[in-house]
Amino acid sequence: MPKTKKSIHSQLMIVLLVGIMLVAFTVILGMILSSKKSSSYVVKKDDNKNAEIVAPTFTAPLTGLPVSEEISTRRPWAIVIENLPPIRPQSGLSAADIVFEAPTEGGITRFLAIFQSQLPPSLIGPIRSARPYFNDWSSTFQALYSHSGGTSEALKQLKGGYGSLTDVNEFYNEHAYQRIVGKKAPHNLFTTAEKFWKYITNLGWDKTSTATKLNFGTRLSDGTTATNFIIPYFLSEYAVRYDWRPNEKYYLRAVGGNTQFDATTMEPIHVTNAIVMFTDIIPIPRDPLFKVNLTTIGSGKILLFTNGQKYQGLWSKPTLESDLIFTDEAGNILPLTPGNTWISVVDNSLMNLIKTEPKE
Repeated sequence: MPKTKKSIHSQLMIVLLVGIMLVAFTVILGMILSSKKSSSYVVKKDDNKNAEIVAPTFTAPLTGLPVSEEISTRRPWAIVIENLPPIRPQSGLSAADIVFEAPTEGGITRFLAIFQSQLPPSLIGPIRSARPYFNDWSSTFQALYSHSGGTSEALKQLKGGYGSLTDVNEFYNEHAYQRIVGKKAPHNLFTTAEKFWKYITNLGWDKTSTATKLNFGTRLSDGTTATNFIIPYFLSEYAVRYDWRPNEKYYLRAVGGNTQFDATTMEPIHVTNAIVMFTDIIPIPRDPLFKVNLTTIGSGKILLFTNGQKYQGLWSKPTLESDLIFTDEAGNILPLTPGNTWISVVDNSLMNLIKTEPKE
């Protein structure tokens, strides 16, 4: 039987509606896929059918905090920073993921600041000279390594290439740095992230890395309550005090009896994980400046302070190329709280002299 005009019209309308629905479905699907591709987070439904963000796709290797994919593979940048009282506050320290604090000579301490997840917005410094132990820790994190000269032993190590670091000694890479007018040498050497990374880019050096990752967790079993503690470095101007701030969930640092600030932000420096790392600190014989060497390869004890609690544990680094690992006394990984970490390195003789409140 021939089709009527009415039936043909109805069929055309059905075909048209199906076509419109297919186009709409394709557009919506494309938007969903595009959103998932650009997102740094995984979204799922809970039992009540409510969407929630459950985990970042990418995390910073040295803080455990969420970052973009690009930042997650950015190469760490290690900088030796001065700590003499007259030059405080230093610039840029608050942006570091990890800071090593260690004696260098005559009772003074210096910092090795490692930047990965974020870079300071302006000046960083003052930048000072290399030491063998700073070389070792920089190599551990496969870092670009900023310093100005160094001890004879440190420079001898670096001359032929050392471990997994890339040496960016100011002596041979002056255009990566700048001298600040009005400040007296050698305390006037600084850089900025913009200047340094432009220099590295122009040289074609590797700016990405699959660097060592610290181990992070959301919770630890209860330790010993530690609302504040003191690290008694040899000279009182370098003694460190940490005070726990329960509302903010971090420790505030004080050095030489004064709150430590960052000159860039003029905000107090706060720390999520504070580690006291015990090792052998050995005076260099007949050195006129009373320089010291530190044992960085091997193992030793640590105290970890995080979330207002104290934990006893161990550090280990069997070889130069090994990761730096923190474990409990039974050998289980000791997870850090996501955030920044400051590591104060002291001699084994101070093991029973770290003052903690409340007293045990």
